[in-house]
Amino acid sequence: MSWIHLVDPEPDQLEAVFGKSIHPQALTNAMRVRHFRDRIFSFLLEHDGYLFGELAFPAEDDVPFELEVIGLRVIADHERVITVLHQPTDMPDSFGLPNFGHLVARSVDEEWSSGQILWHILDALVTDVHEQLDEAQRDISSIEELLMRSDSAIDDHANFRNRLSTLRRLFNDVGVTVPPLIEICEQISDDQLDLRSPSHDGELFPRELELYVLDVLLRLRHALARARYGLQEVDVLQDTYISILDRDQVKAGNRMAGVANMLLWPTLVVGFYGMNIDPDYFGEMSFLNGPILAVLLLSMVGGLYWRERRNW
Repeated sequence: MSWIHLVDPEPDQLEAVFGKSIHPQALTNAMRVRHFRDRIFSFLLEHDGYLFGELAFPAEDDVPFELEVIGLRVIADHERVITVLHQPTDMPDSFGLPNFGHLVARSVDEEWSSGQILWHILDALVTDVHEQLDEAQRDISSIEELLMRSDSAIDDHANFRNRLSTLRRLFNDVGVTVPPLIEICEQISDDQLDLRSPSHDGELFPRELELYVLDVLLRLRHALARARYGLQEVDVLQDTYISILDRDQVKAGNRMAGVANMLLWPTLVVGFYGMNIDPDYFGEMSFLNGPILAVLLLSMVGGLYWRERRNW
């Protein structure tokens, strides 16, 4: 058994390596170069004596919470497995093609069968998805700690909203990517998808291997459940963030009201003494100037003290 991994091959090279005729439609699909961020819906079908399909495999990336997938084309029979990757157009430098070098080396050292190779590919795929979900869950916990603090102050609102948006996009991407993979694993574990050949010890996926694929299926279902729950958590964080904004707006209104109250008495006195009337009119009441100024001063000092006590 052998695993041959090709990057950007030519059509004649692909058929020469496989050693048998490939259906024209399968060959066209295997040679298609996709755009980066294309939606990829995984499938695996039985053709005439071989399996052909495309798996949405996570790209290598340096960007957290980004589940960008690359189409991994697979052609397999009892003797070999060929995987094909094409560099997507417009792919940013922060992303790269998945690296299968270590798995290919293990397949040679441990003499994996074609079915075992396909299982290890699916296992590596679901492991990458869960690693992305683990990172997202850690960020959600960090956001929760920030929002639950009594003095929660969000300095960069644009960055905070971007964090929530990125998490939501990740969970939505998992929700789109995982269901077709679940269907593939269900077909394999239920013995609905297989290659049977008397000359190659029967099935491509014997019962023991179907149980390993069943484990991948359960982990994929778990990943989908985590993504759905993650979306609910993001909604809660969004609501909490909005309530904090509303609270801060109320506090700002209270501050303005406090300032207005402190300025009420000075404004009243200034208005009273600023009236254009005969100054002798208040001559007999001049003794009130001192008490009025004292009340004015006390009201301002008292207002400032009250403001500090109420933490306005």
